[in-house]
Amino acid sequence: MKNKFWIALPVFLATMIFLLSCTEKSILAPSPLKAASPVIQHIESQYKTADGLIASYAQTNTQKLSESVGLYMDYLLLTKDRERFYSLFQALQQELTVREGDYVFIKWEKGTDVYVNALIDDLRIFEALQKARHLFHYPPYEAFAKQLIRGEQKYGMRESLPVDFFDFKTKQQRDTLHLSYYKVSAMQKAHFKRETFAPLENVKAEPFFPEVYRNGAYETSGNEVNMIDQLLIAISYAELLGKKENHFDHFLKQELQIKNQIYARYNRKTEGNMGENESTAVYALLVQYFELTKQTENKNWALHKLKQMDTQNAQETHFFDYIHKELILTRERL
Repeated sequence: MKNKFWIALPVFLATMIFLLSCTEKSILAPSPLKAASPVIQHIESQYKTADGLIASYAQTNTQKLSESVGLYMDYLLLTKDRERFYSLFQALQQELTVREGDYVFIKWEKGTDVYVNALIDDLRIFEALQKARHLFHYPPYEAFAKQLIRGEQKYGMRESLPVDFFDFKTKQQRDTLHLSYYKVSAMQKAHFKRETFAPLENVKAEPFFPEVYRNGAYETSGNEVNMIDQLLIAISYAELLGKKENHFDHFLKQELQIKNQIYARYNRKTEGNMGENESTAVYALLVQYFELTKQTENKNWALHKLKQMDTQNAQETHFFDYIHKELILTRERL
């Protein structure tokens, strides 16, 4: 029996070392990069900058937004790109993060004099990091996410409602909430209270949504209606309530039937389009909206429109438009 023990001991020790090594690797930074897809190649050659952030356009001195970081995180999660996600997380910490005790704050754009966040960007990054913690088995993602949402819930709330942004240097808050800044799934994961969603739950479209909630009342952003904002509100409304807002939905169907396209901007009073411009992001969000509201035929129509949009010129295509298209098309392929 003693001989069998000494023979088995080296095997046991080798096994334990291997298991510890695997555990350590799951906690430490990932190593070699996987082969880059055409989308990754385009982003890294056209939008990614030397500091690891994402520029709005492939030009010098364009904005580097936390919005772009969150959207790229979503794409890297979709493609399960562990190494590039980790690299982007490092850039986020180094270039856009301000730490204060148990809180972390994220600048809405890179800049030495920027001390303001953006609710929607924080929520998107929070949710991406929560997903990444489980997908990539890396606990620091969750730790960062918790510190981020803790700061949002302490300083970014006004009378039980979130606000667009706050100054994390002075702790002064904005008094407005853009309804397009809601991200229902992220807020539910972060355990925001039910009353937090009241402005979204009770909003009515005529046929356009009012964009802003301030001091207990709805306001519009003016006579010009941005369809990206409208669709973001419509998507969040459907996610929260499990139904579509009928007035806005009727408007979309009418536009499809009469014009066979949805424009980027509309006149709130006349309900007519303002200009002939179409938007890649609008069609990407339409795919998402029609899928969420179980309108398969309309979803396929929007998907066809999306595929026709040319987004290869990074000097003219904002990263927001480019990545929204690729997020939708990649989901369809998977």
